Amino acid sequence: MKKFVECESKHTKNKKNEVILPPRPKNGVLRINVTFVLLDISSVDIRNMDFQVMFRLRQMWSIHRNTCETYKNKLKNEKADKKVNENYDEDIFVSPKLIKHLWWPDTHFPNAKLIDSPSSVVNFNKMKLKSHYYRGCTVEHNSLSIATMACPMNLRHYPMDVQLCHINMRSCKYN
Repeated sequence: MKKFVECESKHTKNKKNEVILPPRPKNGVLRINVTFVLLDISSVDIRNMDFQVMFRLRQMWSIHRNTCETYKNKLKNEKADKKVNENYDEDIFVSPKLIKHLWWPDTHFPNAKLIDSPSSVVNFNKMKLKSHYYRGCTVEHNSLSIATMACPMNLRHYPMDVQLCHINMRSCKYN
């Protein structure tokens, strides 16, 4: 099932299942570590001036202990897969149905024509909450996607031309 890519909120708005936003850090900036791994480039189409890519996107950020406890309480009633190590750190694996109730960065690809999951059977959208004893949490969001990206091509010297195509990423709210 393919979707057109638009910059809009991914989260539900009803009050019962309200999304909990992480509070802003003291310096006003929430640092997010983003890893983009390009797995495959395929299907370069000169007629439609686009190309298809498969990529893995990982985003990690830290949240305050109070927000961490709120997240953990929200996940408590669900059958979340939890692992605890010898330092009393917890890894909580968030089920795909609960991901929509937790905040994650609003990253989008402005030059994407279509974005899809590689399988309609397996959900490749994963989230893990790493609770550090007395220090808060690290949240990790992973996704695997296939995207058709626009690439304005200059075919003036075809077939000896060279094309430079970009994959642009940005935040919906903050460019």
